[in-house]
Amino acid sequence: RSLLKAAVISPSYAPVYAALVAVLNTKLPEVGELILSRSILLFRRTYKRRDKVQCLAVATFLGHLFNQSVVHELLSLQILTVLLDGDPTDDSVEVAIHYLQVVGQALSEVSPTGVHAVMERFRALLHEGIVGKRVQY
Repeated sequence: RSLLKAAVISPSYAPVYAALVAVLNTKLPEVGELILSRSILLFRRTYKRRDKVQCLAVATFLGHLFNQSVVHELLSLQILTVLLDGDPTDDSVEVAIHYLQVVGQALSEVSPTGVHAVMERFRALLHEGIVGKRVQY
């Protein structure tokens, strides 16, 4: 719990905490699973509350967990789908952009069709003009 709190409080150290979780996950998979489930629950809670800052921090941590191969690529694609489907807000699009910046290269190596679908959704959002001018840039 304190590791997750530390990763959310200081997102600049998220890669370090994710590497620590990856090492712990090799020896104690239950600990990795517990941290992952708590991270997912925290992401869902912050997304429902529309707390952009914390949602961005948790998404960054989850992205670095994916980069460390603790998380399957389906979770990353599901996070992007949750953020972009329906009628996305400017904040959810910003979180999705930042999340894709974190996991983009690794995700495109593992699932190029998934990344292509996400990029098509970004393109559709730009063409529809749903997002604000600040987010478009």
